[in-house]
Amino acid sequence: MHSLNLQINEMVYNKLIAKGVDINAELSDFLENLALDETSYISTQDAIKRVSDAVAKYENKIGIYTPYDTTFYNEMNQYIKSL
Repeated sequence: MHSLNLQINEMVYNKLIAKGVDINAELSDFLENLALDETSYISTQDAIKRVSDAVAKYENKIGIYTPYDTTFYNEMNQYIKSL
């Protein structure tokens, strides 16, 4: 078992205590979930590339897009044109 030293603003601490929050339990649960989270994260550069690639495909009319309905399709086209 390891201990952590956490510095927290007095006002925040008092509000948590007033709400009856078990800070140790909440932080322990948070850190456990963080450690067990198997979500693969991508870098900002990868995210920018993915979005750029998707926009290029859309602009070049490459790919298959299925709108929810005609109204949605028209609204999205208007929005994209306004960018």
